[in-house]
Amino acid sequence: MTVHELEAEGLTHNQALMLHAAMLLSKRYTQTENRHGTVIRTPDDAADYLMEEMRQYRQEHFVALMLNTKNEVTHKKTIFIGSLNSSVVHPRELFREAVKCSASSVIVAHNHPSGTPSPSPEDIHITRKLADSGENHWHRGAGSRDIG
Repeated sequence: MTVHELEAEGLTHNQALMLHAAMLLSKRYTQTENRHGTVIRTPDDAADYLMEEMRQYRQEHFVALMLNTKNEVTHKKTIFIGSLNSSVVHPRELFREAVKCSASSVIVAHNHPSGTPSPSPEDIHITRKLADSGENHWHRGAGSRDIG
């Protein structure tokens, strides 16, 4: 809730500010406490990792989880924030972050503020575009190589 929404519930401005600050602090703590190093083995694991935070967004957020070779989360990055019902993400932004983090693999997700969980044609298109871009990158030999 925003400070304004809390005030509308009958709290004074100072009470609303303190409660809002406490909620933000609590949210930050629960989202970061022991989160890095979480192992993602299944799509449900990834959903559980992201769901609590992403379900609260009123705009579409496109998020990437960077994983190491043990499938442990090493970094979470919001790649794009869209409008109420759309996001546009380019493979360049996703893979730039993955390379910066030395990710072994990447999981991407986005929320549907509309509440409709079914993927849209645009969702399917961007998923294929990202997967194809990743495959093309590694097949061209940009991945790790043995030297000598």
